[in-house]
Amino acid sequence: MWPELCASYEKAIQTTKRGREVLSEHVNLSAFYNRKVIRKRRSLVHARAAQELDPKSDGAWFQTGKSYGAQGRLK
Repeated sequence: MWPELCASYEKAIQTTKRGREVLSEHVNLSAFYNRKVIRKRRSLVHARAAQELDPKSDGAWFQTGKSYGAQGRLK
């Protein structure tokens, strides 16, 4: 079931090109991938995309940190 959910979010991101809406979709998809055991790199892709849209987004930075932690990339 979760692959279909991810595909729907990916489609929403591709079709919605309106600033804040896309930002929240990237953050939400990053959070979802962070909850899964696999796809941690995909989470980081979406977190970074959200950061590019809004460098002050606390959600984007939080998910970026979670992604790095899940990948064992924290020092």
